[in-house]
Amino acid sequence: YTYQWNRNGDPIDGATSNTFLLSDADLDASLSVSVTGSLDGTTAPAVTSDPVGPVKASDAPRAPLFDGRSEVTVPLTATAGEPLNFTDLGATGSPLPTYTVTSETGGRAFLPEDVTFRDGILSGTATTAGVYPFVVTATNSEGQASARITLTVAPGAATGIVALVASGDTDPAQSDSLWRVATNGSVFKPGADGYVEPDATITAMQGSTIAIRTALSDRYENPVPADAAATLSSSVDTDTITYGRDGLAFVTFNHASPHVITIRQGGVVNTFTVQVSPLMTAPETATPEGAITPIPVDAAAVSKLAATGATQPAPLAPAVVLLLAGGLVLLWMRTRERRSSRRS
Repeated sequence: YTYQWNRNGDPIDGATSNTFLLSDADLDASLSVSVTGSLDGTTAPAVTSDPVGPVKASDAPRAPLFDGRSEVTVPLTATAGEPLNFTDLGATGSPLPTYTVTSETGGRAFLPEDVTFRDGILSGTATTAGVYPFVVTATNSEGQASARITLTVAPGAATGIVALVASGDTDPAQSDSLWRVATNGSVFKPGADGYVEPDATITAMQGSTIAIRTALSDRYENPVPADAAATLSSSVDTDTITYGRDGLAFVTFNHASPHVITIRQGGVVNTFTVQVSPLMTAPETATPEGAITPIPVDAAAVSKLAATGATQPAPLAPAVVLLLAGGLVLLWMRTRERRSSRRS
């Protein structure tokens, strides 16, 4: 077989292969191909295909481009909780390019949860505020192009207050003894290996202090910038509340009981409870039954005796001491006999 490609019905010089590569000269033109077959020296009449066209720009082989360039930087912004739909992030090119999404270093890209990039469209609803950089690479048989996209998700409107609480006067952000208070007042305590204890209880001893760091947050608990610092109050009037730098607050408990702490900031309120326990005091030591209580010595009387030349009474003789001891034992035994006879 022999081939001849035609543009608008006219043969194209040199276009005698069984394939034809489009060029700018083919734009808006109609193309056809004439095929001639031969067998054993016999040549059959040429057969010409129906024309195809007109050829458009997208049909000509071209490397991908983003907005007419092979490399672009695209900043995007969104708000947590609000749907996003960026539809103009695709690349031109022929054949149509395919897309890969990676990190800036070529690894896995981290997009917000529930946000996807597909065929040039970034869509979904981001709920976690933050900055998400990623790279979209468009590739076809003619080459590739890349778009460095940075999606910045801002927090929504303030709807609650989140608090971090630590024992003592240490900043909760730097403390290992920590509780986290959610916007609904629920308390969580981080544990080992990333475990978080739900429904935890904030505890303190009478006379001790806790440190509190607060932050306004949206409905997804993303921090929201505040125009004014938080103010605290307690359900127990004897509590001492002070404020430090950078929004820290301290509460000292002078009374043992449940204490309800209220935080107010930016027109939003949150409360949580601290269980304050009393200080433990050493119990008084009771004198065992039958023990002899020491008799204190009157130092003044001793001094007076010394001044008059008199002497202190001499110790009882050992026999007298034994006699007294025997009498005490006998008295105790008789008392037991009387009690036994009464019971019988």
